[in-house]
Amino acid sequence: MSRFILALVLGSTALPVALGAQDPFEIVVYGDETTPRSTWEMEGHFNYVASGTTSPDGTVAPTKHQAHVALELTRGLTSNWEVGVYALGAYRPDNGLEYAGWRLRSRVRLPEAWRLPVDATLGAELEFTQAPYDENAAGLEIRPTLGKRFGRVQIDLNPV
Repeated sequence: MSRFILALVLGSTALPVALGAQDPFEIVVYGDETTPRSTWEMEGHFNYVASGTTSPDGTVAPTKHQAHVALELTRGLTSNWEVGVYALGAYRPDNGLEYAGWRLRSRVRLPEAWRLPVDATLGAELEFTQAPYDENAAGLEIRPTLGKRFGRVQIDLNPV
C-alpha cells in the first residue's frame, strides 16, 4: 500500500502548474456517499480567478479578478438519496458583489446490495445562471460518481 501512496504523490507532482476549472462556482469532486437520512449539510465553495480572460466572450464577462462563491445546503432524504440547493454569488472589480444564479441538485447512491466493483452515485443538477457568468441561462447536468476504498485510501472519480 505504501508504494501505491508514493505513486499517487509522485504522479500528482507531474500535473501542470495551472489547471483550468470547468465551473467557476464549484470545484469539488463528490464522493461516493450521500448525506445520511434526516441530516442537513452546509458547504461553501469559494474561488478567485487571478489571471483569467480580459475581454468578454459573448455575454460572458471577463474572468480576470473575479471571485465566486457557492453556498450549498443539502438534506439527506433517505439513506441513498440527497437533495441540495445552491445560491451563487460573484464579485467583479467593475460591478461589485452580484447575485449570479441558483442550482438544484439531486443525487442517488446505488445500493451496495448490487455488489458493483465500485461504489457509484448518479446526480442531476438543474442550473440557472446570470448572463455575465455563463453563456447558457439554464442547464441540466447528469453526473455519475465512482469510488473505491483501498484501506485508508479513498479514490473518487467524476467522469464528467
